[in-house]
Amino acid sequence: MLAVHVDMGSELRGLQALDRHIRYAALATLAVVVPLTVLAAEPVLRRLRRIAGTTRRIKRGDLDARTRSRGHDEIGKISSAVDLMADALQDWLRSEQRFTADVAHELRTRSSASSPPTPSSRRARPPTWYATASRCCAPSWTTSWRSPAWTRGPKKPTPNRCRSPTW
Repeated sequence: MLAVHVDMGSELRGLQALDRHIRYAALATLAVVVPLTVLAAEPVLRRLRRIAGTTRRIKRGDLDARTRSRGHDEIGKISSAVDLMADALQDWLRSEQRFTADVAHELRTRSSASSPPTPSSRRARPPTWYATASRCCAPSWTTSWRSPAWTRGPKKPTPNRCRSPTW
């Protein structure tokens, strides 16, 4: 049997120094790369924060809020989708407001037309106006509300006897 003793102390110190230098290089690389990554990501994050802020403003009721982003990347597509959604929501709300205003106007004009004339307007209308209007021109659903449409069968056409008063 042969035993050999070799001193590996110098190689071991060299390997330990190499490990230490690799750690220093990794820390130096991280010290440079992390701030550069944060700086590079800032424009993207700013655009995303602007989109998030716009959606919060729309949620609170500001339907004029827009992102106005000009990118052609994915964030630009999201931004234009939020703007289109806000436009559609604003158009829908305006049409609902118009519809509500039209219905309210129609209800006011119909209720004033079906109410009895006031003393100042009696002179302008014939004395039989109220009786004629309430008897002949009442909608059919007001006179037949007791029997549902599905129990009556097909409705037969009735001659139009309603003559609007001429004044």
